[in-house]
Amino acid sequence: MLSGSEIIYLGWIMAGGIKGYKEAAKLYKVRAVCGIGMGQTGTQLKEVRDKNAIPQRIPLFTLQGNFDVKKLHGAYRFMMNVMVKTAGKGLANKTDRTPEEDDMLDMMVNGGKRV
Repeated sequence: MLSGSEIIYLGWIMAGGIKGYKEAAKLYKVRAVCGIGMGQTGTQLKEVRDKNAIPQRIPLFTLQGNFDVKKLHGAYRFMMNVMVKTAGKGLANKTDRTPEEDDMLDMMVNGGKRV
């Protein structure tokens, strides 16, 4: 693909960052962004936009993907195991969880497909 080409960027979300977006934005004319993560479809838009410095003029979409820590490798597997233990414990102990938080906790603890 030629530098300066118009693209729709798709990447996975990790800690609010869309992997590879910032590099792609330097090389291409990004016309829309789609991040795939553990949150429910259409959520976390403000946080993802702010963390990745995605201009307001660029449409942003978030989709919920699948999660299976056993399919991860190396550092990502280690990091997600730690995240599941710490964030999962925090969510499990929370008494006023939202339906979205219940769903995320279920995905962290049990894995599984949502799409």
